[in-house]
Amino acid sequence: MNSRRWFNQSQPQTLQIAVFLLYADAVLGLLRLNDQRSIYQYTFGSLFRSMDGQTIVRVGNLFWLLIVIGSALAAYGIANEMKLAYRAGIVIAAAPLVARVVIMFYGYPRHIGLLDLDLIGLLFEVALVTLLVHPQSREYERLWFK
Repeated sequence: MNSRRWFNQSQPQTLQIAVFLLYADAVLGLLRLNDQRSIYQYTFGSLFRSMDGQTIVRVGNLFWLLIVIGSALAAYGIANEMKLAYRAGIVIAAAPLVARVVIMFYGYPRHIGLLDLDLIGLLFEVALVTLLVHPQSREYERLWFK
């Protein structure tokens, strides 16, 4: 019988911490869903300047919600050793970093430096991506994930 679990202690420490950070990202994302300063709102505002403000807020919030749900699903899938969840986790973990780069180069309403948005958030984002692409995590995923 294949039991489902929220957390897998048999995985390497890098994946265990990544699963915890993905769950934490989902919970904190739910708490900040209506935050008017969402990084995704700034990103869509930078890319699509012709959109009105309400549309930018809606699209940014929708993307934020997809990231929150994706974080929770990826964490659960990684804990249950699913290849697709591992790959989705990497994409979801990289999304805020990509959003920061877009804001840096296109800037909305002005050019914003990489460190201007949220330094502690940036550290956690980099840590999560690093944990997921760490050689120990990749090797475990290659050998054991289905």
